[in-house]
Amino acid sequence: MLLIEGPFIAGPMPDQSGTRFMRDACKRRPIHRRGSVGAKDYLPRLSLIVRRMLWLAPLMLAGGLWAGLASVVVAEKADQASVGSLPNILIILADDLGYGDVGCYNPESKVPTPCLDQLAAQGMRFTDAHSAATVCTPSRYSLLTGRMRFRTGMAGVFTGAGGPCLIEKGRLTLPQMLRDKGYATACVGKCHVGLTFLDKDGQPINQNGLEAVKRIDYSRPIPDAPVHRGFDYFFGTACCPGTDWL
Repeated sequence: MLLIEGPFIAGPMPDQSGTRFMRDACKRRPIHRRGSVGAKDYLPRLSLIVRRMLWLAPLMLAGGLWAGLASVVVAEKADQASVGSLPNILIILADDLGYGDVGCYNPESKVPTPCLDQLAAQGMRFTDAHSAATVCTPSRYSLLTGRMRFRTGMAGVFTGAGGPCLIEKGRLTLPQMLRDKGYATACVGKCHVGLTFLDKDGQPINQNGLEAVKRIDYSRPIPDAPVHRGFDYFFGTACCPGTDWL
């Protein structure tokens, strides 16, 4: 953008092109250094500025393109570097696993856990942790949201087609927070924070028990699955796969 301040006439005069008008003006009128300056006295200076801008325009354009391209490349490399420097995060939430059952926490554990021990040796080991509840559904809710489970009003666990999802739409979750930082997130295994299954009429079931499971229309998508709560990928079950009807 070219910005010229002052009272001047911009544009061609009648029956003359702008280029010819400014060229002729340069030949006819000198630039006044002192005293009153009229509108026409600006034309030689305007012509000089425009001609210089025309000469510089290709260089400015090329420089701008190269600078823009360089900025994109630098930004892309910076993003790749930042993503590549992010540590992997693996959370395994297990039922009925005691503090002393894993070798990295208890050298006298009766069950060998070499893979978990290697993860602990190559990663980070925490020594002060607490579960938000003693059963599946509320403990998973607190882990994913950082919110105390009693605020949901749900004290027990979901079975079958029980729901809806305890994590409200729009609430920030641990996987969503990681996604915002550049992570790819996945949930494999038991969800157990509630899912909304629909019947053949498209109505939500949201009931525990075997009879509710019999009403599920499996051709209809689940609107509040883990992929709607911060996970990029989910492969698992709604509830306990070993004891539940689903």
